[in-house]
Amino acid sequence: RQPETLDRAKISLEKALAAGYRTAEAHKELASFSSKLNEYPAAIEHANAALRLDPNYAEAYFVLADALRKSGSAEQAAEAVRKFQALNASAAERKERETKSRAIYAEGMSLLQKDDLTRAYAAFRAAAEMLPQLDAAHYRMAQLEYLGGDAQRALQSIRRALELNAFEPEYHFVLARLLENSDAPAATEA
Repeated sequence: RQPETLDRAKISLEKALAAGYRTAEAHKELASFSSKLNEYPAAIEHANAALRLDPNYAEAYFVLADALRKSGSAEQAAEAVRKFQALNASAAERKERETKSRAIYAEGMSLLQKDDLTRAYAAFRAAAEMLPQLDAAHYRMAQLEYLGGDAQRALQSIRRALELNAFEPEYHFVLARLLENSDAPAATEA
């Protein structure tokens, strides 16, 4: 990029910060632009500001490492690189776990369509254990628990799905149906 373009982008981001738009990404971008403009103290300052807002922001550590290296702080740069690598590896592991969980969930849906409810339930449970924030897995578990006659467990599963995604209308419908068929004290807890 041309220095003039970088400088204009940097000025725009500085105005955004002055107007109250303080995000880790904005600071990281300012750090990146500052580093490319050979303004290493400003780059380090903005990278650290990004990390104060989000201590797990791998890209900010990368930009910080670059600015520290270019400013002659080799030891600090090496530490920032180590933190970047650790966070990057953690993110890759998380992504792999999410991908596997969604594949297991998809397998559960396939089994559900074949009316293999026992194996479908096992797949949904495995998906939810691998990726606890997968609300759809909890929802499907609730459906199958209800069909299997375990209303209390179904109630727990649908409540978990709603904790994760309160904006899914179907989850509210299932909760209402479960509460309809339960005793009055359980209905007032919802």
